[in-house]
Amino acid sequence: MQKIIYFFSLIFLLIGCVEKRDLSINTIVAEISTTPDGLHPFNTPSSLRTYVYTFTQKSLHCTNVKTLKQVPILIESMPDTVGDLTTFSFDLKKGITWDDGSPLTGDDIVFTIKMTICPLTNNPGLKDIYSTVFEDVWVDKQNPLRVYYRTKSVHYTSKNIFREIYIQQKKFWDPKGLTDDIPIKHIDKHEFSEKEKKWFKDFNGAENNFNVTTMNGLGAYKITEFVQGSHISIVRKENHWTKGDTLMYNLSYPDKIVFKVISDKSALKLALKSERIDVTRKISAKTLKKLEKKEYFNENYFTDYKNMYVYYYMALNMKPDLSYQKPYFNDNRVRRAIAHLTPVDDIIDVLLKGNGSRQNTNTSSFNYRYNDTLETIRLDIDKAKKLLSEAGWKDTDGDHILDKTFNGKQIPFEFKISYQSGGSSKDMVLMMMDEMKKAGVRVIPNPMDPAVFFKNALNHDFDAMIGGWISGAVYSDPIQLWGVSNWANKGYNFSGFGNARSDSLIEAANSTFDEAEHVHAYKAFQEQIYNDQPYVFLFSPIKGLAVHNRFDNIQTFMETPGVFLNSLILKDAYKKLK
Repeated sequence: MQKIIYFFSLIFLLIGCVEKRDLSINTIVAEISTTPDGLHPFNTPSSLRTYVYTFTQKSLHCTNVKTLKQVPILIESMPDTVGDLTTFSFDLKKGITWDDGSPLTGDDIVFTIKMTICPLTNNPGLKDIYSTVFEDVWVDKQNPLRVYYRTKSVHYTSKNIFREIYIQQKKFWDPKGLTDDIPIKHIDKHEFSEKEKKWFKDFNGAENNFNVTTMNGLGAYKITEFVQGSHISIVRKENHWTKGDTLMYNLSYPDKIVFKVISDKSALKLALKSERIDVTRKISAKTLKKLEKKEYFNENYFTDYKNMYVYYYMALNMKPDLSYQKPYFNDNRVRRAIAHLTPVDDIIDVLLKGNGSRQNTNTSSFNYRYNDTLETIRLDIDKAKKLLSEAGWKDTDGDHILDKTFNGKQIPFEFKISYQSGGSSKDMVLMMMDEMKKAGVRVIPNPMDPAVFFKNALNHDFDAMIGGWISGAVYSDPIQLWGVSNWANKGYNFSGFGNARSDSLIEAANSTFDEAEHVHAYKAFQEQIYNDQPYVFLFSPIKGLAVHNRFDNIQTFMETPGVFLNSLILKDAYKKLK
């Protein structure tokens, strides 16, 4: 007992001795839950990478978080058609320069697209979507700032296709021009030379994921530190081309921004109590409401709550293709039964304390394209039992676990739910276990390291898995997550959903500029997802945001990044503390 008392006394002593941070320094410390899986501008599509790149990289245009319209960043105005509905042009703004002082030119745009769609670039998810859109990209022979691009078909996203493509400097990556002879048009048929193959091997190398010297960008900040498991630091560039710009996306008031990894809730609370961080943008609403009851917290932090363009799901492996996998979920009746055995409402009430909304399909309920005619699937044990019985699952041996004969062998209905360790998914899985057991289904929790989890998802190596997708107000081509080809090539269609009809609905939504036709096709596509049930759709959470009161110009948004760290202005009262 003495040892236990001594241990806790030591902990409290250490907490009490945490050195106070100098709040007069114009440095923002923002919390992130984990280290990004790298910061390679082409190879790592994680949301955390995007968060950092908001301040270090630039795309041609981005979403105005207030109006939800596209706003030009690197271009004079949004791309427009030239001659037909598949050819577009835009003019780059003058005076935009890279870190070495050289100007942004059309050659950089061509290089960026070439790397994005090239078969040798290690980015299967991004490549699959953009290679289906871009036919060719070229620079005007008379004007190096004018760029043309042609799409393979009339595509709804053609005018804003560049919004998530971070422009890279050709001279930085390829100073010798080794990629010059690789065409964009018919790039998939290009016969790569040994020199080109060698270049791509180096380009895709793991060191480019974590080496800050390779993270060159057009943003007002540059990455100076990347310590896995600890932090990422970015500092404001001097005499940057954005200096004096009043556009929110180009501001750079803080001298430095540190993205600090804090994966534990208790550690996050302690960091807020000791004022070790300035911004947390994805704290659970449940946790934030508890903190608001603390006097110290209310004195130091501004808080807000926002609905999220995020949905969580449990993907069911519809097409198990590994020799040891069982065909549990290749029957739609079984998938529907699992949906009826998932206590989503209870998860929202108990784990989220009501701070979430139901999600019925693949599109955020806050998106105007959302199909709101689809009936929410509720917990219903009896209905689930009936569906499982119709699918041939019976308890033949009296052990209270359903079983079925496959290839002459009787197997129990027992499957693993994979999830990333360290989060709140464990509690969800435990609640699922309890309900599914009532119908004779045994669930085995399968926590995994995030890197292994994602690898297994791409390799189809799971029974069921819990994940989440970030969407937004702007339309995102569903081919990446739901196209038939993106199961076959081990892309992001994790569940194996799709057939000729679903692909045709995606095509119909994509191939028109008519808004009514687009929405009609996309809602029909959502209905097929709902009917086929490749995912058990869980919920869309409400996020909490907290920003230290030492800053002015605090604005919060539903759209990523939620808080523009670059726009926060240190108050004069704190400057005087120095």
